[in-house]
Amino acid sequence: MLAVPVFYSCGQGLASEASKEPTYKPVISKFLRSKAMSKTSLRTFLNCFVLLSILVLLEPVGGGPVSTTVSNRSVLSNETSNGAVNADINRMQTWSAKDDEYDTSEERVDIKVPGAEKLKGLITSGTTKLKKFASRVKNRLAFNNQKGTEDSVAKLGVGAMESKRTDTALAQSVITINNKRPELNEEAFHSALTAKYDVEALTKILVDAQRPGASKVATMVEAIQFDNWVTQKKTAGDIYNLLKLNVEDVDVLVNPLLPTWISFVKTKLKEDPYDFLLLKLAKQYEEDALHKRLIAASTTASTRDIASGLEFAQIKKWLTTGKAEDDVLKISLVPADKELGLLKHPALQTFISYATKHHTLDPYEFLVLKLAKRHGEDELPKMLVRAKSDSDLVSMAVKLESTQFKIWKEKGKTSDEFFKMLRLDTDQSIDTLKSPGLVSWFSYVKKISENPTEVLYRKLEIRFSDAEILKMFFAGRKDGTLKFSLGPMVRLIKGNWLGQKKTAEDVFTDLSLHKDGINFFENPILVTWFTYVKSMHKEEADNVMSSVMTKYYDDETLKKMVTHSSITGNLKATAAQVASALWLREGMSAHEAFKVLRLRGKGDNALLDPAFGTWVSYFNKLQRKKMNQDEYAIIAELSKHFDNDLDLARALCAVANKNPDLDTAQTITSLQNLQFKQWIQKKQWNAKDLRYADLKYTGVYLSFYRFSHTTREK
Repeated sequence: MLAVPVFYSCGQGLASEASKEPTYKPVISKFLRSKAMSKTSLRTFLNCFVLLSILVLLEPVGGGPVSTTVSNRSVLSNETSNGAVNADINRMQTWSAKDDEYDTSEERVDIKVPGAEKLKGLITSGTTKLKKFASRVKNRLAFNNQKGTEDSVAKLGVGAMESKRTDTALAQSVITINNKRPELNEEAFHSALTAKYDVEALTKILVDAQRPGASKVATMVEAIQFDNWVTQKKTAGDIYNLLKLNVEDVDVLVNPLLPTWISFVKTKLKEDPYDFLLLKLAKQYEEDALHKRLIAASTTASTRDIASGLEFAQIKKWLTTGKAEDDVLKISLVPADKELGLLKHPALQTFISYATKHHTLDPYEFLVLKLAKRHGEDELPKMLVRAKSDSDLVSMAVKLESTQFKIWKEKGKTSDEFFKMLRLDTDQSIDTLKSPGLVSWFSYVKKISENPTEVLYRKLEIRFSDAEILKMFFAGRKDGTLKFSLGPMVRLIKGNWLGQKKTAEDVFTDLSLHKDGINFFENPILVTWFTYVKSMHKEEADNVMSSVMTKYYDDETLKKMVTHSSITGNLKATAAQVASALWLREGMSAHEAFKVLRLRGKGDNALLDPAFGTWVSYFNKLQRKKMNQDEYAIIAELSKHFDNDLDLARALCAVANKNPDLDTAQTITSLQNLQFKQWIQKKQWNAKDLRYADLKYTGVYLSFYRFSHTTREK
């Protein structure tokens, strides 16, 4: 075996695989030993060496196959187990030839190499001769490369493949060729395969290339095949016929080779395959029949994408050739769908997509008008309301509804008309607020620049009292069926009460609060009454509420109300506020009130309880009744519920660091400042006195130090 130097891209230098001394070595040695060697002769030597290398490349011409560049088929190395050859695409493989494979002596290039003088003649013959010589070498190598490849494939034992041979067998054949002859280039590799297999059999592997997770063998063969078709300047029609997609008695949409053709036309020819395919199918099917066929294909996973592409091409053709949009929609939606099925129709989205993209018309406006004509103007809004509850349809339904509102506004449709259209005027119960259509009605009323809360109240007050309206709203909020905010309606109703100058007792009885008994504080409407009285009577609100309640409930019932175990959250605070007025009249002590409010025994958590603010408020009311008021009395009272004065300070500091709500934070800060003021003025404590206290009071020391420093600056 002869070998020539191999040049590696990573700069490894020269390497030789020669098993015996080359025949040209004596010539080079003699040349190097020449005493007359100069710079000129060195340059001559290098030129000579290059030409010698070319001549050696010609040596295998009559002796067997010669291979050129390695292909990118090295990706197959991971797919083979035994005997795999990992071809490196970053280097050129060694040229090799075996003299004993077959004889092509009659095809040899007739070039003699008499010696150094002949070489010098070649060197000085000029650039033109060298280019002609290189061209002859290239052509000769290409001829032998092809023939050598075909012979190599034949010797690998990969015989002609029968039509029933499986894709797996073909893939194994490809792997076998790749493993034993990795140096074959892509063109030679493809030619070798097509020489042994018919086109139909070979393209079966292209089917596998279109499947998810396709093997590297399949994708490699597909890439080589596509490049070969491009080289041969094949058209979309050529490949369509080559893959036998033009057989009329077979459904082309389910042909496994159709995705291969589509991929080639899209990626290599940069054309729209669906326009071409539509013309082909139009010869087999009538217009309506073809669209029905596409609708059927859109329901199957394997043909859904192809059907979608063809539908788009068909609608594009209709709209660009002058067919009326009404006719397009009519054909697109055959058979006519009912209810929500219409909006789920694949052709509908295709129609909208094309019209939007090409600005032929506003598809949603056009669609709303046609749907209203088909289903009736009164029925369409309800259909869209139902569609919005379907996750698959909500996006389109919202767009159609918005377009419908735009059309109505231009026509001057009133909120009353839409209210009746949704049949909201027929409900005589809480179902009015639970109706999904009410949300759509709210949206339309806003669109026509009206206040939906006011309009709704005017409609509801005809049939319901304020108490009934509030109960409906509160009930809807509790069970989650209320689709809009409760606040605006409550504020509107309270505003009406103020305008009518209704007293606290008027509203109390209007809301039927005098009938609740022991469950008085469980009624959510109580908060509305409480805030209304607050807005009217400010600081006297507690006394006013107490007087109204005592008029309808005796003291024993009131005590049971405010201590009811089921009172929670804001209502618990409200109950405590009302109870404080009752306690004042009875003369209850602050210590007893702390117990009644269930604050005793809670430790630090007592300061975070909503009722704590009520206790502080009640304590201050008690103090204002006394002739001699003690500024620090509340600190002394609170200290009774903690270990000592310092422990109370620790608790106040801990609660302040928990970021409580605004009201609680203000109360805690006020108590802290009052206690620190007591320490400085009454106890004459100094912040330094706390420096060496227990570590659990570190926060108290720091807060007291800051307070002292700030006080001195003032």
